[in-house]
Amino acid sequence: MILLASGNLLVAGPGGPLHSLDLERLTADLREVFHAQGLASDWVADHLVLTLEEKLRSRGNGEPVSEAMMHESLAAMLSAVGYSEVAAEYGRRHQVDPLAGRRRELHDWSAAGVRELLDRTLPLTPGQSLRLTEQCVAVLRQLGFQEVSDTFICELAVHLLHRGDGGGFSEPITGAPLRQDAAAPMPTPNAAEQSQAPLFLPAKVKAEQVDSFTRTLLETNVLRILPVSRLFPRLGLSVSLAALGETLTGGWPSPLTIMTALGRVAPSILALLGRMRQEYATVLAEFLEAPCHLVFPGFKSYLAQGLGPMPRRERALLAREISCFLEDSLVARADFPVMLSFR
Repeated sequence: MILLASGNLLVAGPGGPLHSLDLERLTADLREVFHAQGLASDWVADHLVLTLEEKLRSRGNGEPVSEAMMHESLAAMLSAVGYSEVAAEYGRRHQVDPLAGRRRELHDWSAAGVRELLDRTLPLTPGQSLRLTEQCVAVLRQLGFQEVSDTFICELAVHLLHRGDGGGFSEPITGAPLRQDAAAPMPTPNAAEQSQAPLFLPAKVKAEQVDSFTRTLLETNVLRILPVSRLFPRLGLSVSLAALGETLTGGWPSPLTIMTALGRVAPSILALLGRMRQEYATVLAEFLEAPCHLVFPGFKSYLAQGLGPMPRRERALLAREISCFLEDSLVARADFPVMLSFR
């Protein structure tokens, strides 16, 4: 249906030179920051980098993005999912301010301005953006604020995201409107709120719900269902070419057998994603608005090492051939948006 460009993302460094964004390196870097804070949250890092990739690709103009803007966006998402300390450390390492681009002084607000700020700061689906804007506006009117800072609006939006509902904004014990300094940040969601609305949703598609071939693909790790976030609702699958080569080529992976194997698994991928969309839409309608992610980890290294020696030009042509094949057999045939991510 909709293809978010699957080519290289160009990034402009501090001095202006362009280079391709290394998503694997960015993920490893983010994981390292989590570990430095004593957190084993690799899945969170993977999910946020994928969401950032989608945000960058969805711009659609092909223009390079600055490294600073990329790091600022990732830091903002870290804050949004409740990892403000990780965001601060990430910002320190990359010399960016997680609050960059936000007006910290008080200013008049409007619904249009609130939505523009949220769309610029967070990777929201259109419906999620509209509903969150309406909730923020309702709270600001309830509190009687005519002037607010961007920081307050963003923290308010994060608070509402973590609540996971469209209810009013009130003090949790008395039910009275919560008074807050319009220039100050909102409190971080507490443990009770987090437990009521967990960051990741449980798996809703079980092995027994799919056909035997798809079950084999899942059991052999050819396909892996990616963790699903409630805050930034995206569904995705990881496709391992190495496992595919071991499982479906008779132990003799080659460009021809890999292409043939990809053709065999394509219908299962579409069926599984379609099933996931139906199941998760019963929890959040936003899952029907956002693109599904198909990630091919180790894609470049597998082409370089897993299929025997070949000239660089031939390897580049094979990568392009596989990309075009997947666009035709998966993206073009899906009745929902799909993003291909080659790592």
